[in-house]
Amino acid sequence: MAQVGWSAYEESRKQWNLAAAVQVKLSKCEPWPPGKDEEGNQQQFGYCTWFTPDDMQEITVMLHKPGFLAKGARQFQNVPWLATDVEVNLCRADAPTP
Repeated sequence: MAQVGWSAYEESRKQWNLAAAVQVKLSKCEPWPPGKDEEGNQQQFGYCTWFTPDDMQEITVMLHKPGFLAKGARQFQNVPWLATDVEVNLCRADAPTP
């Protein structure tokens, strides 16, 4: 799950012409409980979040495990996670003006 999220971030940051995040650490990857889509197929959503040590940069990737990919012989636990949204928040600290 984290590997899919990080790959999605890397692809997005290149498209956005952002510099690579430095010393980013995975904070959390959390799958939410599975549910059903409109057709009754099992599906699951989740997210992964990374922070820089100074908390001035946050990367969040939303992920989805679509149940329609479990058709045929494939079981739901083997369905891959797909990144659906990438968000990068960059903070900066400005010195106060006198």
